[in-house]
Amino acid sequence: MRKAGRPVLVVMDDLDRLTPEELLVVFKLVRLVGHLPGVYYLISFDERTLLDVLQRSELVGNSEPRAREFLEKIVQVRLDLPAFRERDADLLVDRFLAAVLASHNLTLTPGEQQRLSEAYYRYLQARLRTPRAIKRFFGQADATLGQLTGNVDIVDFLLVTFLRTSEPRAYQLLWQHRAELTGTSVDLPSRRDERPEQRIDRWRTRLQDAGVAEQHLDGVIGLMGMLFAPLRQTLGYGANTQAIALRRGIGSIDYFDRYMVFGVPDDDLPEHTFGTALQQLADGTPGIEADELLLRLRDDTQRITRRIQYKRAAGAPLPVAALLKAAAQHYGHLTATPQGVFGLFAADRRHGLPRKRPPDRPCRARPTRNPPDHG
Repeated sequence: MRKAGRPVLVVMDDLDRLTPEELLVVFKLVRLVGHLPGVYYLISFDERTLLDVLQRSELVGNSEPRAREFLEKIVQVRLDLPAFRERDADLLVDRFLAAVLASHNLTLTPGEQQRLSEAYYRYLQARLRTPRAIKRFFGQADATLGQLTGNVDIVDFLLVTFLRTSEPRAYQLLWQHRAELTGTSVDLPSRRDERPEQRIDRWRTRLQDAGVAEQHLDGVIGLMGMLFAPLRQTLGYGANTQAIALRRGIGSIDYFDRYMVFGVPDDDLPEHTFGTALQQLADGTPGIEADELLLRLRDDTQRITRRIQYKRAAGAPLPVAALLKAAAQHYGHLTATPQGVFGLFAADRRHGLPRKRPPDRPCRARPTRNPPDHG
C-alpha cells in the first residue's frame, strides 16, 4: 500500500442502526485497519442515537461520559452537518409538494391551500424537520396517490398519508373506529351523556395504547379533528358534514374506504365514471357508464342517492327525468325507502322538472270545506 501511494477512503453510513455488539466490532475493525498506510474512514451517524447504543454495551455501560470518551478515541476529526433551519425545511416541503402535484397533474384551489397551510403549521411542521422525514412523507404520498387522483380530497389524502407514515398504529385506529369517526355508529347507552372532555380522554387513551408519544397526542387528535366531523365537534369547532362529503373527504362514509385501500373499491363508482354516466343520461345516449349507474341505483340505492345529492348541492346539473324514470322502473327493488329516492328530486325548474300536471294523470279536485256525502 505504501508503494501504491494511493489513499483508500472507506465510507460507512448509518452506524447508529447497529446493535451494541455489532457497533463494537465495527469500531474495533476501524481502529485496526485504520492503522494501515493510506487508509481513511468516513463514518456517518446520528450522535445521540449512537451514544444510546454504546450505553447499552457491556464495554461502556450506562454512562454517557464514558460513551463520549470511547467515541472520541475512534473519531479523530468531527465534521458536523450544518443545522437544518426551519426555513430550509419549509422550502424543501414546498418543493416536494409541488413535485407530487405536478406528477399527478393536480393543482390546489385557494380553499385547499388554506386547509393544507393550517394543517402544516399547526400539526405537521414540527414533525417534518429533517430531509429524511420530508422525503419519506412525500415519497409515500407520491407512491399511493395513483388511482386516487380525482377520487379523493387531496388535502385529506396528504393528512392521512402523514398519519400512516408517522403514526402507523394510530392510522390503523381509523379503520377500527370507522363508524364512530364518520358519524354512522349508534352510540352505546353509556356514551349518550358523555361530555366532550370524556370523549377526548377516550381517544387519548386509544392513541397512547397505539404508541403515540405524549408530546404528539394533542397534535394527532387535532389532525384527526380536521378530517372527521364528530371529533372536530368534540374539540369545540364547527363541522359541516355536507362540506366533507362534497369534497370527497375521508370523513364521509361514502369515500372513507378509498383512503384505506389506495383506490376505488369494486363496489364503488369512480368520479369520472359517475360524471360520465350522468352526462349520458342527460343526453339520452346509452353507455356502459349509465348502465352501471342505474344498476347501482337499484342495488345500492342509499349510497348512489347520497352521491346524487352531493352533486345537486354542488350546483351540478342533473338528468332528473332519466333518474326518476329509472327509479320508477326498479321501484320494488330499491334498497332505500321509495320516499327517500323520489324526495330527492323536488319539482323545481332548476333541475329540469315541469311544474304542470302531466296530461295523462287524472286531476284531483281540491277538497271542499263540506265535502258531499257519497253514501
